[in-house]
Amino acid sequence: MVNTPYDLKRPKELEEYILQVAADKSYLIFDKKALTIICTRCGAKRVWDQVYDSQLKHNMEHYCVDCGETVTCKEKRYGRKKLTERGRVLWMVAEEEKTYAQLDLYEIDYTGDEPKVWFVSDKQYLFTKAEQKRFDYVAIYGGGQYWAEVKSITLPRATGSMFSSYWDKTILYMPSLKQIGTDLKYADTTGWTDAYSIIEYFANFTKYQSIELLEKAGFRNIVEEKCAGRGCRHINWRGKSLEKILKMSKGQIKEFRPHECMETLERYHEARRYGINVKFSQTGYLSWRWQEYLQTVCMYMTAEKAFEYLDKQKVGTLGIYADYLKECRQLGWDMKNRRILRPKDLAEAHFISSQQVEDNKNELIQKNFVAGLTEIYDKGEFHLNGLMIRPAENVWELDKESEKLRHCVRTYKEKVAKGKCAILFVRMEADPDTPYYTLELSPEGKIVQCRGLLNCAMTDEVKEFVDTWLKKIVQQKQKGAA
Repeated sequence: MVNTPYDLKRPKELEEYILQVAADKSYLIFDKKALTIICTRCGAKRVWDQVYDSQLKHNMEHYCVDCGETVTCKEKRYGRKKLTERGRVLWMVAEEEKTYAQLDLYEIDYTGDEPKVWFVSDKQYLFTKAEQKRFDYVAIYGGGQYWAEVKSITLPRATGSMFSSYWDKTILYMPSLKQIGTDLKYADTTGWTDAYSIIEYFANFTKYQSIELLEKAGFRNIVEEKCAGRGCRHINWRGKSLEKILKMSKGQIKEFRPHECMETLERYHEARRYGINVKFSQTGYLSWRWQEYLQTVCMYMTAEKAFEYLDKQKVGTLGIYADYLKECRQLGWDMKNRRILRPKDLAEAHFISSQQVEDNKNELIQKNFVAGLTEIYDKGEFHLNGLMIRPAENVWELDKESEKLRHCVRTYKEKVAKGKCAILFVRMEADPDTPYYTLELSPEGKIVQCRGLLNCAMTDEVKEFVDTWLKKIVQQKQKGAA
C-alpha cells in the first residue's frame, strides 16, 4: 500500500534496471590479486579463468561473456573517483483508483567494489479522474526540503542550473506501467516509452473522457498529438460522444477515420469555411498557398471538379495544376478545350507546357543574344596546345552546358542579351562538342570566372591556356580599339 503522495516506496528492482537499461557506460572491474571480475552492466561475478583473456589491461575495450555488452576494463587497484553517471528515472505505483508517479534523480557510482545507484526524489504526480497534481521537492534556503504543489502537470526538462546537464537523460521504468490505478484501467500504455509523453497521456486520460473514447474508436493519432501539446479548435475534448468530440456526423467520422490527424481536420474545416465541399482524402491538396492556387484553377472549373481530377492523377498537386493552367493561358492555348484543361497525364502535360514556355522565352532572348555577346567578344575561336575556346552561339547551348557541367550558366541568357557579359566555351580540340570549362568575360575584357564540372576551378593547364588567350586575343583587341 502507498502511504501518502509524499512517501512512495521505490521499487526494489529499480537499481538493477538502471544498471542494465539506463547506464550509458559499462565496466569490467578486475582484481589480479584476488582473481575476480565483475561486470557493472549485468552484475555477473567470475573467478578469473580461461573464459577471459589473461592479458586484461586497464582502460582496454573488451566484452562481458555473460551479457555480451562492450565494456571498458578497469583494474581495481587504480582510483576510480570520477567514474559516475547521472540521469533521471520516472516510475509508477498504484493505490486503488489512484496512480502515483515519481521522478528520481539517480547517480551510478562505479568507485566501489561493485556499482551502486543512489536516488534523490525530485517530482511526484497524482492522477485520478477527480484531480491531476504535481509536486516538486523544493530546497529551503539554509537547509532542508519540502514538497510543493505546482500548477503545471508537465514533466519539465532538466534545465535551470549549472549542473543541469548531469541529469539530462530521463528514462521511463517500463515495468511500472503495469502499476496503475483503476481510473487508468482502460488506458492503452502500449507504445508509450517516453517519460515526458506518458505524463501528458495520464494527465489527459484522467482529465478528459474523450481520450478514452477516441482511443477505443481508433483515433490514436489524435490522442498522441494532444499529448504532444498540439491543440485543435475543431475538437471538443469535453465531449461525451464521438459526434460531439469531433463535431461531425457518423458519416463524416467514418470518412475521417483513415485520414485522422489534427492537420487534416483543420484543413477540412478551413475549406468548408470558404464554401469548398472537400473530402478528407483531398485535404492534402490544401497545403501552402492553396488559396492562391485554387483561385487560378477556379477560373476554369469548380474546386470540387479540380479535386476530382487530381484524384485520378498519379502525380499531381494543386500547385502543379495551377502552374500548368497559367502556362496554357500564357501560350495562348484554347482554355475551353477539355483535353487542355484536364489532360490525361498532368505531369507529362505540365512538362510539355513548361518546355514550350521556356522555348518561347529563349526565342525572345535569342534575338539579342548574339548581338550582346559580339559587342564584348567577336574574335571567334582560338586554339593552342590541344585546347580551344569559342563564344556561345545561342541560348540553347547554355542549357546544354548547364546540364553537362551541372552549374548555373543557363541563368546568364538575359545578361548576355543585354550586353553585360559574354559566355565562351573551353573545349579539348580532340572533343570540341563536349563541355569542359565555361568562361564569363566582362565588358571590360576581364575574366569574371571560369568553371568546370560542379563549379570546379581551372586546372593549371586550362589556366595557362586562358591566360595566353586573354593576352593574345582579348587584350590585343582592346589595344587596337584604343
